[in-house]
Amino acid sequence: MRRRWLPALGCLLAWHAYGENVKIVVNGREINTSVIESNGVFYVPVDALARALGAAVTIQPGQAPAPIAPAPAASAVGTSPVVEAPLIVAAPTAPPAPAPHKTEPEKPAVTEAPKEAAVPSPPPAPPPPEPAPSTMVVVSTPPQRQFPVQSVKGKLTFKINIFDPHGLDVGAQVWLVPAAQLAGLAAAAGGTADEPIPETSVGWGKKLNEDFKFAHAVADANGEFSFTDVPPGEYTLVLLSKHTNSLAARDRAGKMRFKKIVVRQGETVNASFGFGMSSLPMEDGTTPPPQEHRTN
Repeated sequence: MRRRWLPALGCLLAWHAYGENVKIVVNGREINTSVIESNGVFYVPVDALARALGAAVTIQPGQAPAPIAPAPAASAVGTSPVVEAPLIVAAPTAPPAPAPHKTEPEKPAVTEAPKEAAVPSPPPAPPPPEPAPSTMVVVSTPPQRQFPVQSVKGKLTFKINIFDPHGLDVGAQVWLVPAAQLAGLAAAAGGTADEPIPETSVGWGKKLNEDFKFAHAVADANGEFSFTDVPPGEYTLVLLSKHTNSLAARDRAGKMRFKKIVVRQGETVNASFGFGMSSLPMEDGTTPPPQEHRTN
């Protein structure tokens, strides 16, 4: 394809030297192409720039505009158009016949003075040459593909008693821990990758918010929680029950459990979890009545 040249755009191009040692960087990526420098202005082939931007280049032949009719020739300023007129010359008058017996002197012949010859008008100007058809170079970028937003949602439940497993764990808390930060949490708490906070460690409900500042959610009146616009990747959910506990020191104020998930592009992960029954009455000495916090 015949190459066209465009001035290098300052927002897209960067160079480190002049002359032959010029590097062209488009959107953070260096491209291998020829460069022309003229009077401090850099030029690159438009097709190389288009490929770097993921664009398509098309050539659209233009149409020659209709020729403009030449304007009629104008006369001199302040004068009327000059029209060539014929030269009229009167014929000489014949002398009168002499009277009988009387002689009179001859009268001279009278000739009408010729009129001034008119100046001929200039020839019409030739029509302007027809303009050559123009060529338009179009650089188009493909529309960006829109992806749905990833999210993590779920419902947290517990067993009110052995006969009623449909309690909603309203007020339970959830933390979203990226895989890259899981090792740091486990090292700080003395845990493992599968159980980053061991059963002997306490006070981590507050530390997760203040020290690590992980993404945090609280179950609503329906026991549901959600995280939206979650980048794809692997995560560990740290779940802390509001209505159940167990004998471990970590779980006395509320059961803490862990759930591994994988978030993929454009998907919604169902991270529902059931805490089971509470081993002991809660620290406030109360347990939720069976008629409250029930699932459908």
